[in-house]
Amino acid sequence: MKLGTKNVTKEHNPQSIKYPNIRDIIIPMVPLLEFTDIERYYSVWSNSERSIPDDLIPLRDKKVEALIARNAKATNNEALALNKFITTPNSFTAYYEPTHYFSFVGTHLALDEKLQSGLTVRQKFGDLEEMVTEKGYTSNQYAKMVGVSNVILTNDNKIILQQRSQKTAVVPGQMHVSLAEGMKKKDVDNKGYINPLITAKRGMREELESDKENSESKVLALGISREFLQPEFVVLTEINQSSKDLLKIAQKARGQWERFSISAENFDLQTIENLLKENIWSPHAQFALYEVLKAKKLL
Repeated sequence: MKLGTKNVTKEHNPQSIKYPNIRDIIIPMVPLLEFTDIERYYSVWSNSERSIPDDLIPLRDKKVEALIARNAKATNNEALALNKFITTPNSFTAYYEPTHYFSFVGTHLALDEKLQSGLTVRQKFGDLEEMVTEKGYTSNQYAKMVGVSNVILTNDNKIILQQRSQKTAVVPGQMHVSLAEGMKKKDVDNKGYINPLITAKRGMREELESDKENSESKVLALGISREFLQPEFVVLTEINQSSKDLLKIAQKARGQWERFSISAENFDLQTIENLLKENIWSPHAQFALYEVLKAKKLL
């Protein structure tokens, strides 16, 4: 079984969307947009939170109870859902609405569990073919909590990687890129728009204690995972700091509870391919690694 093929079946693979592989590794993500020429980011906010369908509430409560039993510090934090987006040749406008972490736990992380009707959540609410078409993307009946995968490259040509803690609800114990951060309403730029680059910078402060003035970040892509049906931005951050110094500071960060370990690896195609084959990686991490390798012209 090739890494990343879990839950990837014909019924979950939208027609007309093809994704190139890193050699023999299948990436379980559907690309929505590459930000090659995007220069401006705009956002439209809706105060109306989408409610979970009634038949999902018992399942959500069950999943949340199990999560709290595993991690007593789990809280129902506010989050953002990406409803839809519009692009022009050089701009990106995202339509966001409020959601909460426990809603995510009870939907995205329960897609293959059965409802009283006998259908799974995915079968009733998670039709990827309806969400992702040639005309674009739109969320379905429950909100899509959107996040940012931030890949950090240091000035000694290392990539910062992490292994997720077993206490997390999302991909516990799996390998991920440098930072994985959920977007929040407060992540606004100096023009007042919610911006994934601000989310990436907040994550660096919280989880790495890194000086944001010492780095340059750009959005590379937006994709949605087949496994969780969750949209994710990919951000590349190149930091003028050595991996040794960055890891030393990161050990003291206040927001490190989500990770089990953090490391620095050589950033070259052979090393990344070996790491992908030797470890279990989250879908978003596989997507992020591919986009960064492509942006750095290593593919």
